[in-house]
Amino acid sequence: MRAYGDTKKDDGKSYNAKHLKYEVFGPPGTLAQVSYFGESGNPEHADVVLPWTLEFPISAAADIGSIAAQGESSDIGCRILVDGVVKSEKTATHEVSTFVSCLLKAA
Repeated sequence: MRAYGDTKKDDGKSYNAKHLKYEVFGPPGTLAQVSYFGESGNPEHADVVLPWTLEFPISAAADIGSIAAQGESSDIGCRILVDGVVKSEKTATHEVSTFVSCLLKAA
């Protein structure tokens, strides 16, 4: 007879997390401000030097990615990859300070 509070663990399938990678690119050494949804799903902000990348595992419950960047350059770009495959990529050009954003709705 099994007790009501049985804590036996079933051996299920192993789970291989996907990896999300953000990239912001432009002329090397460009200063930029980036905002993105981090590993925990919370908004993050950072002042960075280009090129810049950040990679982390994502779960099925948190498969939305978003990154925005503004750089002190005439051109800047962003890219979101999942397991090495480009899912979103944009570039922008402006005379002084350039803004670009990439969005991933589902990994």
